[in-house]
Amino acid sequence: MKEVEGMLNCFIGAETEVNGKIKTKGPLRIDGIINGKIYVEGKIIVGSAGKINDDIYADSIVIGGTIHGNIFAKEMVILLSTGKVYGNITTPRIIMEEGGIITGQCKINHLKTGKQ
Repeated sequence: MKEVEGMLNCFIGAETEVNGKIKTKGPLRIDGIINGKIYVEGKIIVGSAGKINDDIYADSIVIGGTIHGNIFAKEMVILLSTGKVYGNITTPRIIMEEGGIITGQCKINHLKTGKQ
């Protein structure tokens, strides 16, 4: 993740809570709490302290925290050992470390658009 961290477009810190939709281009890192849909043209990194309570639409997503919602990734999802997903995942590619949790369905599928 170091190669992306120096080029972040948006960072939500651990002491931050956002209520509402987020829409951005470029890499987004979340270490705080988001209560709302997220639309990113690019990559999302959810740190181990990050919590998202709604659906996510992005090119790729790295999950180290907790997501309560559905994930729609155009390229790939990487679920780290600390990651937890309580919802469905739709993506053409998924990588999952031992210890990661998914409570929902995984659908390996090519998405035509990031906005469902």
